[in-house]
Amino acid sequence: LPPEGVAFSMERFWDRVVPVDDEDFVGRAVVTLGNLERWIRMREHRKRTLQRLSFELCPGAEIAMSIYCTTIEARVPYPVYLLNENNKLLKSETKHLCPSTGAILHPVEDVETYVEVAGQRVNVTRAEVAATKHFGEPGMKLLGFKAASSLQPHHRIFHSYFVHPNDKGITGSSALCQALIDKMIAERLMAIVRYTARRNAEPCLVALFPQTEEVDNDGVQTRSPGFHMVRLPWAGEI
Repeated sequence: LPPEGVAFSMERFWDRVVPVDDEDFVGRAVVTLGNLERWIRMREHRKRTLQRLSFELCPGAEIAMSIYCTTIEARVPYPVYLLNENNKLLKSETKHLCPSTGAILHPVEDVETYVEVAGQRVNVTRAEVAATKHFGEPGMKLLGFKAASSLQPHHRIFHSYFVHPNDKGITGSSALCQALIDKMIAERLMAIVRYTARRNAEPCLVALFPQTEEVDNDGVQTRSPGFHMVRLPWAGEI
């Protein structure tokens, strides 16, 4: 509140939200309040980066990219188990027991893993099992280009992701990515990329569709430059 004897000043705060205009007060107030509601909603729903990976265009040329999940299925959260006496979180532990003696077995020294080959059990270590699941470092590698019209509706059986250049990872990623986007849009092409999400994840093929930047009349960005990444299914998944 203003001190006693001082007139209330609309210009300090409320003029930005509800501007005082004798000619079109109602119209400008509605527009400004609508923008304020949009700004508040954008701050509440802040986009979080799912991954930060490198995109290899060719040997020696890489772009730093950030991956965002645009659409995801809402699921019921997992239950949390509490102790009924003090409501503290319960921790679950798994132990292996010997069926003959009931003794507790060590998960590394006493437990062996095997692979059945030609009817025989071949013992393998945990390190060897982990090595068979390693297909390379996480990242994206460009394999080639195809016409954007070659992607059919039945090829889209997973939700898409949005890939945006990250200049903090590699300087100049946005400039090189924008040049690639402009060329792909001009030629009406999509990129075929090998995508490895995590270190022990199975690599898959994805299609990248370019998207240019768009701004409204107020200069606010409505569409970010980047790629829509669509995971391509294997033959058995169609």
